[in-house]
Amino acid sequence: MLAIASLGLAANLTAAWFVHGIGRSTASTRVLVLHLGGDAAGALAVIVSALVILAGGPVAADALASLVIASLLALDALKIHASCEGLLNEIPGYLWDDKAAERGEDAPIKADDHSIDALRYE
Repeated sequence: MLAIASLGLAANLTAAWFVHGIGRSTASTRVLVLHLGGDAAGALAVIVSALVILAGGPVAADALASLVIASLLALDALKIHASCEGLLNEIPGYLWDDKAAERGEDAPIKADDHSIDALRYE
């Protein structure tokens, strides 16, 4: 648990550092850095719980770490970047053309999908 979480923390921090350091700041790169930071925080919580368990603390420390992360999400303490609002509103209504699918084509129906297009072509 400790080794995998440590690898996850290192990978997420390295990726965030790389994406942040490329010098091209777009809504996508900012959201990606925030996402990687959230993943790093989760890995850090697992590392702390593993160290507690290794030091003879309760095994429930792992469940507690998971509960803390879930609570932050549930209490809206971990925010979704404002630039994602349009995307989050559009995704549930994103539709695929059934007739095109029958022909083996991957064709979305083009209606109210500006944020999704931005995501696809960013």
